[in-house]
Amino acid sequence: MGLLDKVKEGAASATAAAKDAAQKGQAKLDSVQTKKASDALLRDLGAAYYAQWTKRGDENANAAVIERLVGALQKHEDEHGPIDLTITETGSGSGGIPESGSGGIPESGSGGIPESGSGGIPESGSGGIPQSGSGGIPQSGSGGIPQA
Repeated sequence: MGLLDKVKEGAASATAAAKDAAQKGQAKLDSVQTKKASDALLRDLGAAYYAQWTKRGDENANAAVIERLVGALQKHEDEHGPIDLTITETGSGSGGIPESGSGGIPESGSGGIPESGSGGIPESGSGGIPQSGSGGIPQSGSGGIPQA
């Protein structure tokens, strides 16, 4: 096999790999767009149901919107397959506030502000701002900015 045949074979292989990658990329893009469309419909359905549940707005209008969105979701499933209906419970029923002992402000002695003598602000004479005569800002006549 000549050099030219090897180059042609390599080019054909690279072209096939590029086409395969493009097809996979397009499939992934289609999948993401399909999920985004179903997520938007589900979000709107949730908002309409919540408005109906909390008696906001016109009850008949909310019912009509819910009916329309359920129909759109059913059509979406007919075209793209079943929608993932897993509930994530991002708020955990508490409005996003962590349960006691599960995070947030640490309990006493478990972290946060150190206890006295265990770290944090040094005790007097143990460090921090130097005491007078021991360093820091020079006293007058001992250096620093010359006096006029």
